[in-house]
Amino acid sequence: MMLRRCLLPALALLLACGDDFETIPADCTRAEPVQLVAGPYHHYDLQRARDTTYFAMWGNGTEATYAGSVCGADPVLIAEGMRMLPTRIALDPLEDDPTLVCDDDNGDHYRVDLGGERAPELLLPYLGCKGRPTEYGVLFGGGWGYLHLFADFPDPSSVTEIRDDGGNFALVLDEWVVYTHASDLHAYEFATGEIIDIPGKVLGMAGRGDHVIWHDYEDIATVTLVDLRSNTSTVLGKFDRDAAWDGEQYLRDFPYWGWGFDPSGRYVYHFFPGLPPEAFDLDGRPVALPAPGEILELFDDGVLSVDRGDGQVYFTRPGDATPTALDLRLQGDENVWNFESFADHVEDVVDGDLVRADFDGSPARVLVRGVTGHPRWIDERVLVTQHDDGALERIDAETDERTILAERTDHWRYVNGGVYFLRTDSPDPADDGLWYLSSVALGVNAAGP
Repeated sequence: MMLRRCLLPALALLLACGDDFETIPADCTRAEPVQLVAGPYHHYDLQRARDTTYFAMWGNGTEATYAGSVCGADPVLIAEGMRMLPTRIALDPLEDDPTLVCDDDNGDHYRVDLGGERAPELLLPYLGCKGRPTEYGVLFGGGWGYLHLFADFPDPSSVTEIRDDGGNFALVLDEWVVYTHASDLHAYEFATGEIIDIPGKVLGMAGRGDHVIWHDYEDIATVTLVDLRSNTSTVLGKFDRDAAWDGEQYLRDFPYWGWGFDPSGRYVYHFFPGLPPEAFDLDGRPVALPAPGEILELFDDGVLSVDRGDGQVYFTRPGDATPTALDLRLQGDENVWNFESFADHVEDVVDGDLVRADFDGSPARVLVRGVTGHPRWIDERVLVTQHDDGALERIDAETDERTILAERTDHWRYVNGGVYFLRTDSPDPADDGLWYLSSVALGVNAAGP
């Protein structure tokens, strides 16, 4: 697999990727499933900050927040009736302060006692939990549309008030925040504090790097590309707003209205069902993109598409004279969510076998036979899949050794080298709750992607 990993002995998994803990709790290295949080919960979210992992639990009319060491071992009840996760303030999520949290229900920020002995201390109410860390501080938006940049969160004296109210769009880029005020478009440069005004009445926008595209309120809307460095605008085209709403197209991380940037930020794409795809460079010049059929997925250097007539899948780079046909065909209305995407290939379960198809069009090859469910690679050799009955199975791709790791699981995730899963409605209610499988239990020596 073409994945970047931090290689290390299994027992030192959580130390080798930059952490420096004196000890790792035994539950984080056990060879069998470990119950971390007991209770009749149907949902959970988790987030790590430094040496602490938070669990926000909810379901069956109850909510609770727990925090435990490293993988979440020996969790402490931080608050009942609240779902809280660490406030994102650092560029690296693992550098966030674990004592600063946000309540997901109302956007209140608290300082908490990780020992659970003191009630959470309210710091900032109604700020919102969608803070965006930047090199210049953390940006929050909320209320009637305010934008506040905290140079030193949560110190209120460190706040720069970029917008007080009157706006409902904000787009955070590397060096800018682009926002509307009474539908007029503005851009605030973090490094200088300068604001530029961009003429136009904005209904929607998207951006990458130093460039933004936006469209106006008209039924047949104008799409404009803006270079923020020079504040110059180029009209790329128009689109029918009503038709865009009815287009029934959804691409991950791409605007609903069919105009957006490629993941690398080097091109602007325009996709609309039934029309040939379009691409433009950052000067607004058209670039060839001969991608047949329906666009499925975007990559840093191209797009994946499918001809629904025969199911043939293609990979096309901007500027290509012709697309590259992959050794892969989709059945019926199968789409990208049925297979895994990587930097240079996709993997799909075809007739019960996990198959790899490379973007260079080379012959597909079977990676693992007899695979059910939705498999996920844990390292270059081991994958885990969940069966319809909830059983988690470990498959060794080299030896074909298969092991059931846990029964009756739900909502499983692979995070920071281990697997988390829920058990609900168990024959023994004491088994309900959040469970953990360590790298030792998974039999791997590497952190995941």
